[in-house]
Amino acid sequence: MGKKFRALLLVNLRSMLLTSTRGGGGWRGKRALSGGGLLALIAFLALYVSVTYSSLMVSQLAPLGLEYLAVVIMGMLSVVMGTMYTVFAVQGVVFGGKDNDLMLSLPISPFQLMLARVMALVVENLVCTLFMVVPAGVCCYLAAGGDGLYFLRLAAAGIFLSLLPTVLAMVGGWALTWLSARMGGRGVLAKNLAYLLLLAAVMVFAFFSSTALTQLASYAAGLEQAASTWGILFLWMARGVQGDWGLLAAFLAVCILPFLAVVWLFGRSYKRLLSASGPRARRTAFRLERQRAAGQTRALVGRELRRYFSIPIYFFNTGVGPIMMVIGAVAALIKREDLSILTWAMEKELGLPMALLLGAAVTFMLATCAVTATSISLEGQCLWILREAPVSEGRLFAAKCACQYVLTIPVTLVTVPLLCWAMGIQPAEGGLLTAACLLFALFHAPLGLVINLLFPRLDAPNETVVVKQSMAAMLGIFLPMAVIPLGALAWFLLGETLGAAGVLAVLCLVLLALTGGCWAALLRWGPRRLGQLV
Repeated sequence: MGKKFRALLLVNLRSMLLTSTRGGGGWRGKRALSGGGLLALIAFLALYVSVTYSSLMVSQLAPLGLEYLAVVIMGMLSVVMGTMYTVFAVQGVVFGGKDNDLMLSLPISPFQLMLARVMALVVENLVCTLFMVVPAGVCCYLAAGGDGLYFLRLAAAGIFLSLLPTVLAMVGGWALTWLSARMGGRGVLAKNLAYLLLLAAVMVFAFFSSTALTQLASYAAGLEQAASTWGILFLWMARGVQGDWGLLAAFLAVCILPFLAVVWLFGRSYKRLLSASGPRARRTAFRLERQRAAGQTRALVGRELRRYFSIPIYFFNTGVGPIMMVIGAVAALIKREDLSILTWAMEKELGLPMALLLGAAVTFMLATCAVTATSISLEGQCLWILREAPVSEGRLFAAKCACQYVLTIPVTLVTVPLLCWAMGIQPAEGGLLTAACLLFALFHAPLGLVINLLFPRLDAPNETVVVKQSMAAMLGIFLPMAVIPLGALAWFLLGETLGAAGVLAVLCLVLLALTGGCWAALLRWGPRRLGQLV
């Protein structure tokens, strides 16, 4: 089992952490771009959240002798984040891989195959748990001290805690896969609704947590009581890190035993589970009815939208931004009176007009809706079908951009004016801000296609790798965010002369030029590059 399993584990890790770009045209050979950058980003975000909130919590709880509650809270948060991040990865990597038939035909046992895939997920969760629990433990150590083995216990707790979100994600991922296979299109709808509910629960938890942190000392007694009931496992972890070896051993056992049990249960019948989770043919009663004809563009846009909503990981990796914009607009209307005070305070403290601050927030949300950045990669080995179809490359690019426009432009047209009105922004500035956000949405879609043509991933084993772990997915989100510092630079250079309205007008012209440049690149260079990928 040793050599085969190590090779299999390495293949799965490379599949999850590496993205490849096939050579062609101006690209020579095969360039491997490390997906370790994605793990580094996750580690940085987890570290930032943990250091920021842990230091705040410990400063309020240390005088009460309850600083260990910071480890409890960060442990809970790491499990929630890890589960959300990997539940759909389980569906795609463990149960929904496109190479299942090939892998099962190799001289390896199904248990080895499943264990290698699961351990790749453990690595992802390990990054999240370590970079959230360890900083909280360090803050507690600085406040209350500890013995010479404190950091050894802290590292052990963070490592074995990563098994909990893996277990939860495996069970949830299998349930979603089984539901999708049994219910067909309704299963996809059920998965989308389930993830929406989970996202709403996390948002509510984050809202109340941020409110409670401002008065954490008054909530300390309630937190301690809650940790001794439904949060008892994380209390064991915190007490064990402080020096209680018995509770630490109990915590490690609770982490290890469920993981081993789930791996054993799934591993002993892995082939049967893969067969049960696969799609099944369904009988259809065909009826002769009048057929309706539709144009090429309408058919292509409909195809893109159907694929978008039928892949949950695609939908929720890119659809959170527009959803947050709608939620933010509704919340702004409800808290309109309070926002006027906040607007004045932020403008005075940061030295930026509220129109530009709001524009930065909207730009950030729109940038996360990078639908086109992976739309070509999702074609996979079927890209040649589109190439052989009687459809021009320009019309194909337009249909893919239209899919993203359907998601971003209506939301922008509705939410940005409402946000401007709720925050008391002047009508002229509000109109220019709405125009700038619309132009950013128009620019973002073709830019995503250009990025995906430069960094395609047509050989991914599943959609999860394309949507969450490809270079194009990362660049499609973070590269457009460069508009935010560009706006700040424009304000500091031109703000005194032109004012907020003038700076917004300049940004509109810049975004208009960038949009034209992206479309020119798509129409001139795009067809040749697309032909090199087939």
